[in-house]
Amino acid sequence: MRSVAIGEMLRDDFDCYLATTAPGDFVKVQTAKAGISLIEVPPPTHAAEVPHSSERISFDLDRYLDGSETVVLDGYNFDEKYQQEVKSRCSKLVVIDDFGHGKTHADLVINHAPGLQEDIYQGENYTRYFLGPDYAILRGAFFEPHLSARNPNEIAVCFGGADPYKFGPLVASYLAQEFNINVFLISPHRIRLPKVEALWGVDVQELQRIYSAVEVAVVSASTSLFEALSCRAPTVAGFFVDNQLAIYNGFVKLGCCYPLGRIDQEMGIALNKIGNLAAGNWSEVPQPSDVIDLKSKERITDAFTELCK
Repeated sequence: MRSVAIGEMLRDDFDCYLATTAPGDFVKVQTAKAGISLIEVPPPTHAAEVPHSSERISFDLDRYLDGSETVVLDGYNFDEKYQQEVKSRCSKLVVIDDFGHGKTHADLVINHAPGLQEDIYQGENYTRYFLGPDYAILRGAFFEPHLSARNPNEIAVCFGGADPYKFGPLVASYLAQEFNINVFLISPHRIRLPKVEALWGVDVQELQRIYSAVEVAVVSASTSLFEALSCRAPTVAGFFVDNQLAIYNGFVKLGCCYPLGRIDQEMGIALNKIGNLAAGNWSEVPQPSDVIDLKSKERITDAFTELCK
């Protein structure tokens, strides 16, 4: 969804296309709502089958490029050679990164995790870096004004679009059954319990409304954390994959969220921490911060405009 989000941020000033392999119905709907054209790219012959695999993706965009485009790469298998191949066939190359290390041939690198410095990258002498929450990549609704009043005893729970450990349903059922808390569960894994409203594929405006109204948001250190913080929600956050680590560490160091730690390895400890908070200690969760100032759309648009001159 981050690729859809940056397309939505830029669509008023650029013609934006999302090129992806085998998009599901959810991606198709969200791309259409964002006003972005969709290009369905055939699966590459030597593509890695799983995220974070060491296998590289073979170059697959040649038929779509005429040399005038700015290409934005957002993924974990676009290695140095792939970047070189894209760079040789387009006007400008932008890389959206989570890890904060390695060689890049991009003209522009965006990493919206807090606390990063340019020297973590091995770029070219022409590479420019746009780092930190000032360049937060958000969908359009999250730039709208948020509510100031919050509903006590309402919690939003979201551990991303995959939630491979099904931590979202676990947290939601725990809060609802043990503490009688009303929970909005944003997860592909559905549960049916009193006091749990299970949502998936929810409209982005509704998601913004939820994060703006709940007492606390319990989320993964991913896009979900940026969205919750943009709505000034008091936030509890954990991480479970390496690409979330810089985001997690950065926001914890800034004091913007209550830390759960690495939940896939310490799920019991994380659940105990949530239980302690729910037992009358929500005041331990940091109060809303303006670290995401909702001006990143203008900054990113300006960066692309300058790049494409």
